[in-house]
Amino acid sequence: MEAILRAIPKEVAIATYVRTREALHIYNRPVTDVSKPKEKIDLQPIIDSGLLKLVSPNSESEQNDVVYFSQKDLNTGQMITTGEAITGAIAKSRNWAMGLDDKDAIAMFSRELPNLQRFPTLFFVQHWEQTSQPTPDMVRQVLQNISLRARHRPKATDSYYSWWESRIKQTIASPGSDPE
Repeated sequence: MEAILRAIPKEVAIATYVRTREALHIYNRPVTDVSKPKEKIDLQPIIDSGLLKLVSPNSESEQNDVVYFSQKDLNTGQMITTGEAITGAIAKSRNWAMGLDDKDAIAMFSRELPNLQRFPTLFFVQHWEQTSQPTPDMVRQVLQNISLRARHRPKATDSYYSWWESRIKQTIASPGSDPE
């Protein structure tokens, strides 16, 4: 995560609520492991380094937008998390872009804030690959971790699907082997 954040040329923030109430654990084994053991997410070193900034709603307008975005959309049945509502309210007020993967949140913010930039996780990973040129093994490991530990994979209709598949399936030739 640190390497990916270093590759982003802009300041990156996370809502304090998300850090303290939602981004707490990731799975540390494949999803097929029925024991579903979790590992605590420790963002403090990244926060201490200045790569990740903590933010909270700091105006009445932002608080009102949190309440508004938290309401279930009766027309579509979409519901977003409190963390997504807070993130959206802050992004709207401060004209910041958002990182989103949840389909309901993407749909709602696309409708409610059509001019606000939204980026999926894979955008940041692809940007890191292009700007920092990590080894193919490192990229594959990051994508495997996203799949197995965060339980996120692009669908075949996703614009990042072909890129994802090519990186996940990419094999590294061992030293001295013929790459053909």
